Amino acid sequence: MKFWIGNLAKTANWGVCFANLMIGDKNHGIHIFLVKIRDSKGSILPGINLGDCGPKLGIQGVDNGWVLFRRVKIPYKYLLDKYS
Repeated sequence: MKFWIGNLAKTANWGVCFANLMIGDKNHGIHIFLVKIRDSKGSILPGINLGDCGPKLGIQGVDNGWVLFRRVKIPYKYLLDKYS
């Protein structure tokens, strides 16, 4: 789970996430992934919960949000660290 992500609550369709790479029961450590958050119609994809962080003391036009992933499967082609 991550809080205060810019442009996430209402705007972003994609994000970058640092997470454990799990293949079966084996943990391959932290890797970087491109993660699709919404489909082409703007609907949030399964396994992804997100929301707005609410009003701030400063710039209200910034769309800060939070995200929680639960058992999200990411295709291999979205793995960003080519040489790890």
